[in-house]
Amino acid sequence: MPTPNEQERRYEPLTLRQFGIELRRMVENDKEVVRLGRNKDFVRENHVYRKIISEAEQDKWFDEMNRKEHYVFVVIHEEKRIGVVYLRDIPENRASSTCGLFFWDDDYISTRIPVFAALLALDFASYHCEVNRIESIVLKDNTAGIKMYTFFGFDLEEKDGDSFLISISRETYLRKRDSLMNFIKRAIKNKAEHELRVFGSPGSLNYDIVNRLLASYANAAT
Repeated sequence: MPTPNEQERRYEPLTLRQFGIELRRMVENDKEVVRLGRNKDFVRENHVYRKIISEAEQDKWFDEMNRKEHYVFVVIHEEKRIGVVYLRDIPENRASSTCGLFFWDDDYISTRIPVFAALLALDFASYHCEVNRIESIVLKDNTAGIKMYTFFGFDLEEKDGDSFLISISRETYLRKRDSLMNFIKRAIKNKAEHELRVFGSPGSLNYDIVNRLLASYANAAT
């Protein structure tokens, strides 16, 4: 029987590669990088919850998120961890999910990378995992976020004086998917980066539909 250390070495986090970026499911050694990034002033300003997050709070949050109902991805570009995109609170029937993203590396804030990361996560959830509805909350002064989400096809509904509730159904996303993908691909000259590649260890941290996705890409690679 393998030891816990052997099992840990064998575990490969779910990883999505496309558009020249990588979304890798968050692991233990990402916790402090993510916490420090989330605590940056310009990052907190775009969140409803703006308090500084302690190490203990981050540990608790990671333990809560490290389950099959939640997919917290670290965004990696050229081997550098630059942000997070997440899909939370996915029930067994995949009726809905809460999404969000933040980037702590300000070299990337005004680039196309956040759009690429958000679309890759949205496509994973809506197209591949068949989540029926994606929702989030966006502050009204987050003009870049509002522009991106409306471009994807999200509906905006006023939540309160400071924020919008945004949502997109799977049906709406599938209608827009081809045009969105083609738009992104036109911006990426390297055609090898147009195709999705999926890696990782199947197991109890994933819903069955994610494990089947991993198996299909593993079989295609052999």
